[in-house]
Amino acid sequence: MKPNPVILFAILLTVIHIANTSNNKRHSEGAYTSQGRNGNTGTEYSEYADYAKLHHHTRTLDRNNLPVESREAMNPGFMGTRSNQHKKYQTKSTSANLKLVPNWPDPSKQLGQVAAVDIDMNRNVVVFHRGDRVWSAQTFTYGNVYNEKELGPIQQNPVVVFHATTGAVIEEWGSNLFYLPHGLTIDFENNIWVTDVALHQVFKFSANRTSAKPSLILGQQFVPGSDNNHFCKPTDVAVLSNGDFFVSDGYCNSRIVKFDRTGKKLMEWGRSTLNSDRENGRVQCFNTSTGVFIRQLHSYLMGPRIFSVAYAPVQGGLLYIVNGPSLGNVSIKVDGFVVSLASEELVAYFNSDGAGFQNPHDVAVTKDGSEVYVVELQPFKVWKFVQGNLNISVPVRPSKNENLTSAGNITSISQYTKNPKVSPMATAAAVPSVKVQNGPSRGSIIATIAAIASVITVIIIAATVIILRIRRGSSKLYSELDMYYD
Repeated sequence: MKPNPVILFAILLTVIHIANTSNNKRHSEGAYTSQGRNGNTGTEYSEYADYAKLHHHTRTLDRNNLPVESREAMNPGFMGTRSNQHKKYQTKSTSANLKLVPNWPDPSKQLGQVAAVDIDMNRNVVVFHRGDRVWSAQTFTYGNVYNEKELGPIQQNPVVVFHATTGAVIEEWGSNLFYLPHGLTIDFENNIWVTDVALHQVFKFSANRTSAKPSLILGQQFVPGSDNNHFCKPTDVAVLSNGDFFVSDGYCNSRIVKFDRTGKKLMEWGRSTLNSDRENGRVQCFNTSTGVFIRQLHSYLMGPRIFSVAYAPVQGGLLYIVNGPSLGNVSIKVDGFVVSLASEELVAYFNSDGAGFQNPHDVAVTKDGSEVYVVELQPFKVWKFVQGNLNISVPVRPSKNENLTSAGNITSISQYTKNPKVSPMATAAAVPSVKVQNGPSRGSIIATIAAIASVITVIIIAATVIILRIRRGSSKLYSELDMYYD
């Protein structure tokens, strides 16, 4: 399931893509001209869509008025100097028990770039793909206007519903409605919410719909904007149990907008303040009533680029996170991560077989955490994971002279200390994964008993020697005293 707004995770990661860049740059998942902090124009990057290289923010932020967590997180040296007192523990979370299901879904179903995934109330898997469209550097103008309207809407059905067990296609719909799909969310009433970054619009489709006609549309078709009636490349939606909902807006406006169930705007936050952002690899949490920043989660392992997060209300709350491929000289493995909200520690990871994830864009999990789904833009892929062989990382306490680098290696000299206000997740990369059995084997029990017996024997021998020496010394002392008094 998507993040539960009730626990203050209103809009996270893919829900908002914060790139506070100036208006003369292309805000897209494709290429744009970047500027450094001094305003110097850099190279125009033509990298794969949805994975454009973002540089420093160009807007001036009032760091002094931000929470201490945000001020520290904005420090360029944050990842290199931030530290945490590691607790020596062995993860036993069943959430780590994730095994890839091969040949799921039905391989005969052809998909385009798979932008989003969620799970409906019948546990069916719903994906939102782009058919024959690809978000490239030419897709938008520098003013964020869609540049390929002449292609018309997508002729294929962008919304596809798969049977969770068999992977067969149950339903598909949405042809001639969308131009560039991005986010998909299924709410507590089984309504489907989607965003289209080309149209700059948000759509709601009722659960009891008899046709692919939206029951609610927000935003003006093909018109980007930042006022109460417009969006600019909105990325996702999160819905509260009372029907209020949030729209992450998005690639241009860098804001979160809250509406009531009728579509009336209630409030917004973001813009020139630091919120949850993909490019700094942080999960940031906000109060759903006030928009006030609460806390953030961060880990070296996930790197600087996080693309999606899902929530399962089990074991005190678990977050399932996927990161994205690194840009520049830093090499971070693309993985799935499981984070405990109770301990604010990284407890497990998961990945596909072989080459692993390449360009994941969204993740969804069932309420009980038994099934996890990841979709990718390239390759056009949907991955399914279920409970299987337990495969987890076991964090250990680093010594005084050890510190985890961004790549997860143990190097340099620094003590990892914890700040009580900011609780970064425990970094577990330096320790290889292990297989945890359900119970100890007979051989391990015998070995343990033998080891205990050896320790007891050594203790008995040492105690005997000490007692004999004490007695011998006492006897000698008494003899000398007798001689003295005689």
